[in-house]
Amino acid sequence: MFVLQRRLRLCICTSIACAFFLANTPGARADFYWGDYISAGDPINLVFDGNGSWTNSYDYVLAYLGWYDRGGSAQQFPDHSASPWENQDGQAGSDCEICSRYHVRYNQGNDGGGASWGTWTMAPAHYDQVVWCGHKSSTYDGARNTIHNAFVNNGYTVGFIYRGNNQAARQCDGSYTAGDGSYVWIDI
Repeated sequence: MFVLQRRLRLCICTSIACAFFLANTPGARADFYWGDYISAGDPINLVFDGNGSWTNSYDYVLAYLGWYDRGGSAQQFPDHSASPWENQDGQAGSDCEICSRYHVRYNQGNDGGGASWGTWTMAPAHYDQVVWCGHKSSTYDGARNTIHNAFVNNGYTVGFIYRGNNQAARQCDGSYTAGDGSYVWIDI
């Protein structure tokens, strides 16, 4: 009986600690700049250009991969206007919010750059793996490459551009995940 009570207390304390940790974890941020800005959150590893509004980017990912908005945490993106950060425009996932899944968030650019910058969207793609503390991004490059391959297979012009955005991000379980420092440019 004593062993059962001890295990129950341990389980309750662990649950309370996890709930406290998740409630006090700030939302992700994508630190990205066209120069040499390095990520402190999910790295930007996709840029949709040409007719690259966030809605077009979302629609093409939906058409080629079947990912749609299934919920997820919010993320902020750098902005080239007076406000340094803005909220994401949208997101899509390959499975439910509490499942292991591919996940991408979208933020349309051209905020302060004017018409000469055109319409483009930056996006951090990653694979969310369910772990004891919620979920962690187990790969950035794998998710990016999944989207890259879908666009290549549908005849789009794509390319890898190295920007050094490879700082490892600490995950909720204490592990670290880093990308290879490149983003994929997709001309839609």
